[in-house]
Amino acid sequence: MLLEIPEEERDEFIAEHDVESMTKLELQQAVKDRVQAILEKKDLLKDLDLKSSEIAQFKQNKMRGKSPLILFCLCLLLLKVV
Repeated sequence: MLLEIPEEERDEFIAEHDVESMTKLELQQAVKDRVQAILEKKDLLKDLDLKSSEIAQFKQNKMRGKSPLILFCLCLLLLKVV
């Protein structure tokens, strides 16, 4: 069961769990929970990346939408000053 965990992560897993006193079923569940947590983390990171892209796109569109208005206001200010 521990072979399902990458070798470089086994020591950390063993340190976090009392593997020696766990039953076979408890160990299987702990490994299963770990795999599930990794999958959930990947999904959350994918969602975060998507949301970050959406926010960047929104900001870009928002700025693009305001640029003509800003230019117009600047022109009005210049006309008043002159």
